[in-house]
Amino acid sequence: MAGSGRPQYRRSTTWKPPTVYLTGWRLALAADLLREGDDTVESVARAVGYGGSFAFGADLAGLFRTHRV
Repeated sequence: MAGSGRPQYRRSTTWKPPTVYLTGWRLALAADLLREGDDTVESVARAVGYGGSFAFGADLAGLFRTHRV
């Protein structure tokens, strides 16, 4: 078999694609900003790199869809 001598690499359980990592980081930062201040959701969403509260809300909803409590 061609390529059978190559080692098989497995993804680590801690490895995350960059977009998943970035989304998690943005949401964590946004949570801190919302807890600490009087800023609106819209202003916090823009501060952490979202175009607005709609995109922020979509990522937040996606987080709860994939990680049920």
